[in-house]
Amino acid sequence: MEHDLIERGVPKEKIMRFPHDADSTRGEAESLAKLAKEKNWKSVIIVTSNYHTRRARYIFEKVFPENISVKVAAARDGDFDPQSWFEKRKGIKLFFRELAGMAAAVWESKGKTT
Repeated sequence: MEHDLIERGVPKEKIMRFPHDADSTRGEAESLAKLAKEKNWKSVIIVTSNYHTRRARYIFEKVFPENISVKVAAARDGDFDPQSWFEKRKGIKLFFRELAGMAAAVWESKGKTT
């Protein structure tokens, strides 16, 4: 993912790797939102696998406060080609895992506020 950002023109010294103990995208979002608030960041760019961008954007936008802009950038993933994902078993499995994950994310966000 770092390679993709550098390829898109982001200076390497501006890229921050974020170590965390979260076991879910929501846990990652909550940990990063806390750090962003502590550092008074105005915006963040979340880099994730190309098949995961929709769910990541949904979760991060639900978790982050409105005053911090959240952008999501897709990194290429060798196991998922957006043009032909349905032609390979692994692509189909990733699609359905993300579909289930999105349903769970919507369910989990019901009634939660930041």
